[in-house]
Amino acid sequence: LPRPAKQYPSLIFFIGKQAKSQALRFLFPKNTISHCRQYGIANICADPTTTHNDHPILIADSSP
Repeated sequence: LPRPAKQYPSLIFFIGKQAKSQALRFLFPKNTISHCRQYGIANICADPTTTHNDHPILIADSSP
């Protein structure tokens, strides 16, 4: 985030497989979460359309 001391992010966490992927594409068509690192328990990315807002959205996803 460009101004972490002045930004207050929200976190949305998706768990699932095919339905999760469809929901992410529908709700956040410009997100690049599929290109974020793919290791660990969950992947997390900032929604690029909100990165510079006072309340950016962080998107996390995980597969069971």
